[in-house]
Amino acid sequence: AVNPLHGTNVLEIVIATDSSIRRGDAGSYSGGGAPDERNVILLDKANGASRKLLPDNGRRIVSRDYLPAMAGAGEEGVDTQKAPLAYYV
Repeated sequence: AVNPLHGTNVLEIVIATDSSIRRGDAGSYSGGGAPDERNVILLDKANGASRKLLPDNGRRIVSRDYLPAMAGAGEEGVDTQKAPLAYYV
């Protein structure tokens, strides 16, 4: 899956196992169970620079949460769709 990180020039590219994708668990595919995500590549659209979040694909990412860039996000009237920070567990 490729996701823009709003408020930045960075794309988040999620790396999942082949078996997870074939089962139909990843991204927009329909199916049961969570995708077996193993890494994230951060790609700077401005200069093409990229880096892996983890040094290898031997670990499983259990959760990806996006944190708002401003205080009060999530409150009524505050735009929570534009969250340029991400937190990975």
